[in-house]
Amino acid sequence: MSEPLTIMVAPNGARRTKSDHPEIPVTIEEAARVLAACAEAGASAAHVHVRDADGRHLLDADAYSALLGLVAREVSSDFVCQVTTEAIGRYGPDVQMDVVRKVRPQAVSIAIKELVPDDAEQEAARFYDWCRREEMAVQHIVYDAAEFERLLELSRRGVVPLATVCRSCSYSAATAPISKAMRICCCRSCAFSMRRKAPRT
Repeated sequence: MSEPLTIMVAPNGARRTKSDHPEIPVTIEEAARVLAACAEAGASAAHVHVRDADGRHLLDADAYSALLGLVAREVSSDFVCQVTTEAIGRYGPDVQMDVVRKVRPQAVSIAIKELVPDDAEQEAARFYDWCRREEMAVQHIVYDAAEFERLLELSRRGVVPLATVCRSCSYSAATAPISKAMRICCCRSCAFSMRRKAPRT
């Protein structure tokens, strides 16, 4: 039997503004309204960004918590919001990890090259282990074959828990057992799939 299809939307991103398209949601209220409309249309998950007062990309626990709270009031509890840790040159790993720890979202996307510099593997390993214990779905963002190879190497050395390596890619699925509780993609071409859980409080 095939598994249910999950449709994930990404309504704003880190860089586009209303000058690019007038309907891009920039404020928390706009984003919540758009996500509610997407859920009504059939989406079951969203990759979310928040912005500051000037419309710039923001990593901020209070802003994320406000958005997730609004979405939780507007849509079904089955709807999953995936928080981004994207740096775009403004943030370092300490801020990225701190935001995730404070928000404790159901799902998060992380770029390996941003969060795991060569000299910071120990702290990254502690963070990924915390995500595993929280049963947080981690989407690993890789941009080329070399980064994907590094992800696999990090998993083999225990920096990235094996259960968080993509099961959709046959290349990685052959290298590690994948827990049914953590069905996570590690490249943008994979289908996003995760276990449904109750909203965090």
